[in-house]
Amino acid sequence: MKPFKDMSDLFSCSLPMLSVIPLMKMRIRKNCTVAGTDDEKIKSLKENILRKLGHRFPCTDTVKLNQILDPVTKDLIPHEEATAILDKAMKAATQRNLITSVTDPPSPANVEGTDSGTDTDDSELRRKRI
Repeated sequence: MKPFKDMSDLFSCSLPMLSVIPLMKMRIRKNCTVAGTDDEKIKSLKENILRKLGHRFPCTDTVKLNQILDPVTKDLIPHEEATAILDKAMKAATQRNLITSVTDPPSPANVEGTDSGTDTDDSELRRKRI
């Protein structure tokens, strides 16, 4: 049970982040690997933990979105799945008016005031790009 205590101590003292759920699940699976020397009660305990793992730590689209946006865990989700989740999140945010529809950023040729070369125009161009 020491690996579970160490893991509980680690995650209880840090800020909770949804993106670490897949990492926690991998660690729990590793800790619950049944060894040939395990007692029958320990084997049963490990099997019960593994059976309820998906229920205790569901891997929802919200968890996956946080995982994609976290630089540490972003590569754990395949590119195609990550793209689909991000598209779905953008559509949901647009429907709820949390963001406006996303368009391509303007090219420098299409932004007004780029030909004078003054500092004011440069800052205006930078503001428009942002």
